[in-house]
Amino acid sequence: MTLTILNETAIEVPSVDAQRRIASILSSYDELIENNQRRIRILEDMARSLYSEWFVHFRYPGHESVPFVDSPLGNIPQGWEVMKLGEVCRSILDGDWIETKDQGGNDYRLLQISNIGVGEFIETGNYRFITQETFDRLHCNEIAPGDLLVARMPTPIGRGWLATSMPWKMITAVDVAIIRVKPELLHPLFLVQVWNEQNNLQRIAAQASGTTRLRITRRELATLDFVIPPIAIQQRFAEITTPQAELIQALRLKTQNLRLTRDLLLPRLLSGQVSLGEN
Repeated sequence: MTLTILNETAIEVPSVDAQRRIASILSSYDELIENNQRRIRILEDMARSLYSEWFVHFRYPGHESVPFVDSPLGNIPQGWEVMKLGEVCRSILDGDWIETKDQGGNDYRLLQISNIGVGEFIETGNYRFITQETFDRLHCNEIAPGDLLVARMPTPIGRGWLATSMPWKMITAVDVAIIRVKPELLHPLFLVQVWNEQNNLQRIAAQASGTTRLRITRRELATLDFVIPPIAIQQRFAEITTPQAELIQALRLKTQNLRLTRDLLLPRLLSGQVSLGEN
């Protein structure tokens, strides 16, 4: 494609009035999307502020009567512990190695590393599936709500999404780690919050290695130290933040549907399939 070809290419241009009406229709979708994103940011800030108050500044309910003790990560409240990720998890697994020849069907969606955002699922529109027969033959790991999926490659390296219920059964790719907690020691909502904190992502990036592309191994992830509060405090944190997390998930789904509708609507508006109405 050259500039000459582009300059000589004829395109159909709607009238200025039609363009304005199209822009007005699309702008209403953009405004709804931005409003949802604004609400999401507020809810995320609320959860982040509560996390910081309780688990960084240690001003959690009942903290007044709890003395501090020394730990490898500095002073922490008595009864809290510094533990490695591998000690508080049932398993830390790699995703599945699914070759192109194994893909097809519609039984399990294969989540790519690009689907994993910082605390969110990112819909790329790149749908890949495998069949139940392939799932059984390759002994794949089905992703369940509450699994923390960690992208072991940039950017940013180590970002995590706490899996929620989705419209399909899921597996994930080999460059995504699957972290499953011991529920008596660690609550998933506490873990995902501490996991995506900037200082944690920075230390994960500092441990990454590789000649062509930086990545971190699941064995290296297992050695990360965390300050682990008593499970009762984590559960109280989860009780407060669960409604916020559920609303965030609903808003993200609405935003995704709005974007899809807007993108489907544009060519129909331009072609005249959808009436623009009158001024």
